[in-house]
Amino acid sequence: SSEFIKKNRDSKAKYDLNAILCYLTGMKIIFPDSKRATYMDIDHIFGMEAFFNLQDIYLALDEICNLRISLQQHLQKEVGRIAKADKSFVYLDITNTYFEKDFPEEGKLGQRGVSKDHKTEPIVQEGLLLDSNGMPLLHECFPGNTSDSLMLRPIVEKIKEYRMTEGRIIVVADKGLNSVTNIDYLCNNGDGYVFSQVLKGKKGS
Repeated sequence: SSEFIKKNRDSKAKYDLNAILCYLTGMKIIFPDSKRATYMDIDHIFGMEAFFNLQDIYLALDEICNLRISLQQHLQKEVGRIAKADKSFVYLDITNTYFEKDFPEEGKLGQRGVSKDHKTEPIVQEGLLLDSNGMPLLHECFPGNTSDSLMLRPIVEKIKEYRMTEGRIIVVADKGLNSVTNIDYLCNNGDGYVFSQVLKGKKGS
């Protein structure tokens, strides 16, 4: 990733973005925690002297966010050298992550919504797209007050924009993505759907 970051980075900041990204990624896998707690662990976990500080990590997050799409494409290409992605079927899972703060901030991702952990704090909605072998293809974030059904269209658009699959898309999903808007969008673009449907009550009409 160092060559990719060196080529695509648009910043004059002095910290080592590649080192920070590698450290945060490794720690997210072996011991997920807050950014501050992750930084405090660097000495006794890796036995190394940190040559970046906590403020550098916070500043680096904006850079990582700006590079997220091109970085995902780069990683797909690199992984493809080892194992070719199978995109005949792709799987989308939607979940959310909560913030340890009391109130949402206007214009930010962290908003009050339906938390899968039954939390009352602000949350961020996340969509993760996997290929048939379980390899990640795309990760997208949405404000916490975004319903699951509203996440389908932007994700499908990105699948097509980045040519993650070819030809017609058939979306198979539970009732969480079943809406008139989504059905109209898929049909009007030549795609298809298989959605579960409630047969009784107002939703079945």
